[in-house]
Amino acid sequence: MNKDSLLKGTIILTVAAFVARFLGFIQRIPLQRLLGDHGMGTYATTFNIYFILLTIATAGLPSAVGKIIAEKYEMNKEEEADQIFKAALVFSIISGFVMSIVLFIVAPVQARLSHDMNSLNPIRVIAPALALFPIIAVFRGYFQGRRRMLPNGLSQVVEQILRVSAAIGLAYLFSAIGWNTYVVAGASFGGVVGAIGALFIVLIYYFKEKKVMGLPLLTEANKPQLKYSQIYKDLFKLSIPIVIFAITVPAINYIDTTLIKPLLIEHVGSFVAQNYVGLVGGRAQALAGLPIIFSIAIGQSIVPIISGAYATNNITEVRHQSNRALQLALLTAIPVILLICVGVNSMNTLAFGDTKGSSIIVFATMTTIFQIIMQITGSILIGLHYSKTLVAFVVMGLGVKLIISFSMAPFLGIYGFLMGTVLCLLRYAS
Repeated sequence: MNKDSLLKGTIILTVAAFVARFLGFIQRIPLQRLLGDHGMGTYATTFNIYFILLTIATAGLPSAVGKIIAEKYEMNKEEEADQIFKAALVFSIISGFVMSIVLFIVAPVQARLSHDMNSLNPIRVIAPALALFPIIAVFRGYFQGRRRMLPNGLSQVVEQILRVSAAIGLAYLFSAIGWNTYVVAGASFGGVVGAIGALFIVLIYYFKEKKVMGLPLLTEANKPQLKYSQIYKDLFKLSIPIVIFAITVPAINYIDTTLIKPLLIEHVGSFVAQNYVGLVGGRAQALAGLPIIFSIAIGQSIVPIISGAYATNNITEVRHQSNRALQLALLTAIPVILLICVGVNSMNTLAFGDTKGSSIIVFATMTTIFQIIMQITGSILIGLHYSKTLVAFVVMGLGVKLIISFSMAPFLGIYGFLMGTVLCLLRYAS
C-alpha cells in the first residue's frame, strides 16, 4: 500500500472541493444582492430538499462502490470488481430516474410545508439533475476505489463552474426581462447544467483513460458473471448506512429551512421569518461551509484506504491512517474557523453588503468543529464495517435536533434551531 495515497488523494479532492465551495460561495453573493434575504430563503428551501434527495440517491454509491472495488483489487479479484461496477451503473440509472420523479411530485407538498409557495417552480426545475447525478456517483466511486482522484476532482470543478455560471446568468436574465417569478427557478436550473457538465467529464475521462488505467470495458462479455442479487445485497448493506450518515448535515439544513418559518411566523411575522430562512440558508451555510472543505476530502480519501488495510488485517496501518486523517482535518479547519469568527462583520459586509446575521454566522461556524469530527470518524467507521454504530449515532443526533428545535424555537427564536444543531453534533461527537 502506498502510504502517500491518503495525502495525494486528499490534495486533489481538497483543491477540487475548495474551488467548488469557493464558487458556491461566490454564487451566493450576486444572488443575495439580486434576491435579498427573502428570496435567498426560497432558494435555500429549494436547494435543501433537492440536496437531501440527491444525497439519498448518490451518497452511498461512491463510498460503497469505492470500498468494494478497493477490497477486490487488494485481493486481486479484478473481474469481480468489473461486474460490481456494471451492476452499480444499472442501479444508478434507475434510482436517478425515480428520485427525479419523486422530487417533481413532492414539490407542492414541500412548498406548503415550508410556508413558501414561491419554491414550487424552482424545486421542479432542478428535479432533472437527480436523474444524472447517481450515474456520475458510480463513476466517481469506481475512480475512488482505484485511488484515481483526478477524474472526481475535475468533474466537481467543471460541475461548479457551469452551475454557478448558469445560475447567475439565468437569474439576472429573467430579472432583466421582467420574469421576476422565474428568477429563483433560473438560479435553480444551474444545478441541471452543472450535472450535464460533470457527466460529460467522467464519461470522457473514462473512455479516454480506460486502457491506461485498467478500467473495465462496458461492452465486455467474456468476464465471469456474478449474481446481481448478491452484488446489490453487498452494495445496499454498505450504502444504506453510508446514506444515513451522509444525510446528517443535509437533514439538519433541511430541518432548518423547512421549519424556521412555520415555527417562528407567529412570533416574528411572515416577512421576518422568511428572512431568517435566507440568513441561515444563504449566509450562514455559505461561510460555515468553508472550514469543512479539507475534512470532506479526507473523508472521501480515507474510506478505501481503511478498507484496503482492514481487508488485509493491517491494523497498524488502520490506526496510523485514522489518526493522521483526524489530525489533518482539525489542524487545517481550526484556523479557518477562528478567522471567520473574528472577521465575521468584515466578511459579511464584503460579501453581502451589511452585517445582518453575523451572530448567526459565528454560531454556525463554531459548530463545524463537531461536524468535522463527525465526518472523519464516520468515514473511519464505514471502512471498519461498524455500520450499526454509525446509524445509531445519526438517528439519535437527528432526533435531538428535532426535539430541541420544536421545544426551544418558541423561546429562543432562531437560536433555538442553532442550539438544536449544536446538541445534535455533540451527541454524535460524544
